[in-house]
Amino acid sequence: MFGTEDLAIALAVIKRRNPDLWQKWVLQVGKSTIPVSPMQLPPQAAKHDSRAAKPAAKEELVTLALVDRFMYKYVMGNSISRHLGPTCSFLNGRQFTFQGLAASKEIIKSLAIDVEDFEVTKQLLPNYRLLKWLFAVRLSNHRSQKISIHVVRSFQLVLASYYSFVAVPKKSASDICHLLLLGFMKNEILGFGPSKTRILKLLREYTNSRAIDQNDISFRSLCKGHSKMLALIINFMIQDDKIQALSDIMKFTLQLMESLVVCLIKVTRPKSGEIGNGKAFREIYRRRSTRMSYKYVRDFLDAAHHLEIGESARRMKACVELLLCLLASLQWDSMTDPDSKVLAVFQEHRSNLLSEFLVLDDLDLITRFLQLPWPYE
Repeated sequence: MFGTEDLAIALAVIKRRNPDLWQKWVLQVGKSTIPVSPMQLPPQAAKHDSRAAKPAAKEELVTLALVDRFMYKYVMGNSISRHLGPTCSFLNGRQFTFQGLAASKEIIKSLAIDVEDFEVTKQLLPNYRLLKWLFAVRLSNHRSQKISIHVVRSFQLVLASYYSFVAVPKKSASDICHLLLLGFMKNEILGFGPSKTRILKLLREYTNSRAIDQNDISFRSLCKGHSKMLALIINFMIQDDKIQALSDIMKFTLQLMESLVVCLIKVTRPKSGEIGNGKAFREIYRRRSTRMSYKYVRDFLDAAHHLEIGESARRMKACVELLLCLLASLQWDSMTDPDSKVLAVFQEHRSNLLSEFLVLDDLDLITRFLQLPWPYE
């Protein structure tokens, strides 16, 4: 009988040696609604749990052959197409959520098991960094938008497979923290402007528009689209009890959230810290303000210095919402070995963050923070 690790390896071997067979099998899996045990499969593979969603009866299946010309060089211009093609087929009819993909964990493991490190650093990450901006605009042509977003999701799933199952946990934690969180918010969301010519060119080609400005871009949609990949990676880490990596990621995430909320206070309520009304949360905020590190506060304020105050606040709030959305998507009940190290990280930051949200006095953000599913509660 197949073990889970054996199954992932078997699928990866088939994917590498006979990609046509692998892709046919994935398409068959996507169309099947009948549970099949591993022993009923052809000898080359084992069938995954068929709880995954069935594509609509007449829904067009997305393949790399359907991508618009402007995307071709990012998808087909190098070796990563061998990973994106099977992933693109596998995603047909599936929701890009942990709940929608967890039953197919062994297939997802196989998607990146033969991905080389240079393909991630030189091809997958740079191309995804650009293409994810397609989340930020809407098209009137729904078919073109569906195909393009499906391909971006394929990038995300290959990266999620790599960071969840292939890369060592320390590297995964470092890249998530510094590239996919801090780098994204500081350099892309807050740093976006006329100098980002590659992004603007891509969006003009995508929308067939001669001009794109910041009013055409939804930073909230961009952040939401990006956060889904991060949530998928972290949820698989939770499921596999990668405690140290989780502790590092959560600590960094909460530090970034605190820094962004402090930035918002400085930008939108610059005199809040001077009001002495004796409320307990203000006392907590004052004490915390003398002890916390301002490294990321300075980084975010420097990145946003070119923006007007209103636009700066809008983008900072989008970044806070990204982190809240990410934390709200985490499935802590799937951790088989609850660890005090992860819980301690949340306990350390919880009261300070609450005081900072209360000083900011944004009812929407306060409500979303209070509704977060904290670990093991």
